[in-house]
Amino acid sequence: MKNHQTVKNLTGREMTLFRSGTAYYDEVSVKIANELGYDIVNFDILGDAGATYTGEQVKNALLQAKSGSIALLHMNQPRSETAEGVKQAIPLLKEMGFEFVTLKDEILE
Repeated sequence: MKNHQTVKNLTGREMTLFRSGTAYYDEVSVKIANELGYDIVNFDILGDAGATYTGEQVKNALLQAKSGSIALLHMNQPRSETAEGVKQAIPLLKEMGFEFVTLKDEILE
């Protein structure tokens, strides 16, 4: 909740989504998160394996997307090839008919 307050202080917005750092949930953790006002979110595409993939591996991982997929990517690692792989994948995904949406606007309504 300390992080929640920090984000609120910096942005003026309440966080409403939660993803466990381990990507693991059990019924107790889901209950606690829900009681705190969070909706649980997870990913189904390991997009860059903690920023260790090559750009080609990132692209190939993202091309495994299905409707509703969420990719976990570490764009905060400037020495990784994550951004390059994402740049390669986006046009291809668009050609395949994918659209990119925010969770707030599409998934949780």
